[in-house]
Amino acid sequence: MKDYLSRKIPHIKEIVIKDDYIIFRMIGSVDMLTIPAFPDPPRNNKKMINKHIIIDFCDVDNIDSATLASLVAILFELKEAKRKLAIINATSLLRRYIDILQLGSIVKIYRNEKAAIKDFGLFRE
Repeated sequence: MKDYLSRKIPHIKEIVIKDDYIIFRMIGSVDMLTIPAFPDPPRNNKKMINKHIIIDFCDVDNIDSATLASLVAILFELKEAKRKLAIINATSLLRRYIDILQLGSIVKIYRNEKAAIKDFGLFRE
């Protein structure tokens, strides 16, 4: 996992690793030109698939359909491992893509990290 995390990926502002989940804080444009560098942990890193994944779109200014396709691919790989994918701070464009493609039942958007962690069953007061 260190090799993966040591690479500088232009549209990832920060990666936060917790015991049970990982947060990817995205930045800038996440589209078909940057998707090849998009986090691909489920396929390439079995240590990462053992954790839930939160993707934070707070600082993202552009996405396209390739972004959504990549999220759905990651989601299905996580589901096979009985893990969840959470989207927080979704842009209006990402929400629109999810609505248009009627993916709201499988791509979950949360208000914040706390809500996602609670849905993971990990929230401890």
